[in-house]
Amino acid sequence: MSIKKYKKVVLALTIFILCVTSFSIAYAGVEQHPKYIKKHKVLVINSYHFDETWEASIFAGIKKTLNNEFKNIEYNFEYLDSKKSILNFNELEKNFLIKFRKQKYDLIIACDDESLEFLNKVYEKIFNNTPVVYTSINNKNISISKELEKNSVGLLEKQAIENTIALANKIQKNIKTYNFLFDNTTTANIFVEEVQEIKSKYPNIIFNIIQEDKIEDVIEKIQGTEKDGALFLYGVYQDSNGQIIDRNTISEAFESSIKMPIYTWIEPYFTQSVIGGAILEGGKIGELTATLCYRILNGESIETIENVTNNNFNYDFNYNQLQKFKIKRRDLPKNYKMFNHPSPLRQIPLEVKLITILIIVILVFIVIMLFIQITYKNKLYKQALEYENLRTEFFSNISHELRTPLNIILSTLQLNDRYIESGDVVYKNEIVSSRMDALKQNSMRLLKLINNLIDITKIDAGYFKIQEENLNIIEVIENITMSAANYVERKNITLVFDTEIEERFMSFDKDKIERVMLNLLSNSIKFTPKGGYIYVDIYDGKDEIKITVRDTGVGIPKNKQQIIFERFRQVDNLMTRNQEGSGIGLSLSKSLVEMHGGTLKVESEVNKGSTFIIKLPIKSSDENNNYSKMILDDSAEKLTIEFSDIYKE
Repeated sequence: MSIKKYKKVVLALTIFILCVTSFSIAYAGVEQHPKYIKKHKVLVINSYHFDETWEASIFAGIKKTLNNEFKNIEYNFEYLDSKKSILNFNELEKNFLIKFRKQKYDLIIACDDESLEFLNKVYEKIFNNTPVVYTSINNKNISISKELEKNSVGLLEKQAIENTIALANKIQKNIKTYNFLFDNTTTANIFVEEVQEIKSKYPNIIFNIIQEDKIEDVIEKIQGTEKDGALFLYGVYQDSNGQIIDRNTISEAFESSIKMPIYTWIEPYFTQSVIGGAILEGGKIGELTATLCYRILNGESIETIENVTNNNFNYDFNYNQLQKFKIKRRDLPKNYKMFNHPSPLRQIPLEVKLITILIIVILVFIVIMLFIQITYKNKLYKQALEYENLRTEFFSNISHELRTPLNIILSTLQLNDRYIESGDVVYKNEIVSSRMDALKQNSMRLLKLINNLIDITKIDAGYFKIQEENLNIIEVIENITMSAANYVERKNITLVFDTEIEERFMSFDKDKIERVMLNLLSNSIKFTPKGGYIYVDIYDGKDEIKITVRDTGVGIPKNKQQIIFERFRQVDNLMTRNQEGSGIGLSLSKSLVEMHGGTLKVESEVNKGSTFIIKLPIKSSDENNNYSKMILDDSAEKLTIEFSDIYKE
């Protein structure tokens, strides 16, 4: 195919597609134009007058539903005015023959019993074969012709009269007379029969049924029954001129003339003057009716559609009337609706309000007390902190003050030892020599106490540092243990050292760990009797080294095992304990171990001995310091200081 012919084919196809598209759009537009939308004609026959709110609410529900489904519905309305006078069916039939003989409707809607009753008389003459939907029918035994029955379907309405009577009996138990106010319409007569059937269920209550068309006649008959009485309102009434009175005015007239509670089961009567009741909603009935209308207008055969019975109602109440007659909200049924309440807060029962206020007052009181307590505790804490700082500062100052004269004493004693060694000083008897030894031992003991106090204050102030280096922990523990052998043998105690491994290099502060071990050994020596044993064991773990110092001494009671690590605390008090000590050593040892990231604990049993357990994490130091190399081997001096409170026997 040549390029020229190819272009012609493409042009022809493009023109064809444009034509088809334009035609489709035009056709769719014509189809949607109101002129071409199918119109449905609906005749609505109302039993009551033009401004009757009940039938208006039903039609509002019908229209709301149908208008969502159909775009073009023409509604025609007829009102029978059955509330104004007794229906003259013959006159109505003549009027309908003149008005509707040549009219064609897609659907007829008959509202209430009177309209269906009239439609039954004229149906075959005027509306034969026209589909009919009836609604709000109260007479379940209503009789219609076979022709109308064949072409009709509808909604039967079950009024909640019995539920409203039961409600009044529950919330106002002191009522003795029930006054039922009805007019003389067909629907009212149906309700009268129902009330007569319910009457037998309440033998202790007087059922007073009043049927009148004039409101003055009703008020006249009710007056005198106000005491222990209640009204149940349904009827539509006329004034003295025969004009129908709207329902709001009727209920206000009864409220002002007759001082008794008013109940109703009719939605239009639920006004400011009425307590409430079990009430049907006209709008809901209309929506349910519209579902039947839709099926018919949509082309479904009426023979396939079944009647519907509506028995759904709401418990509706007027807040002001409940307050007026002192009705408690706790007596109301569940899932009720409250109207005209001034604010959500006022809906809450008084008892609940009082309880809530009481709870709030208690909570506020508790908060205030907690605030006062916290403030007081903060004050005490600040005072304690200030006192602790003063105490720490005092210990630090006094420790340094004591250390100065003590250094002079120790220096003098060292000089005296030099003179004795050189022969420049000779003691004539052993008493002076022993006294000098006692002076030296007590000076060392005092030095130990001062050193511990200084270190404790440094730890509290955060100035105490450990100098870690990579060393063989096994060798350090063994050396410091063996250096104490002489002191142990002097007390006639057997010292046993054992280890699982011979070498484990790890990072720790040699001086501080030795100090901890000497303190634990010192305690074991002091509290282990002659002939006893002290065991020092080392266990190798995956991530930690465990060191135990176990003795066969007097042991520690269970309730005292925690306080031995508290500062300045000992198991025995000052007047009864048989060994010397300040109560600082174990607390300081625990702090030194914890600064290494380890733990120090005790396991003990009275008269069987104690085991102190040190656990140190195995780690390596990245720092290459020579701290240990700068310190001379002063094990002898350490022993002298740490064991200074162990006296010779």
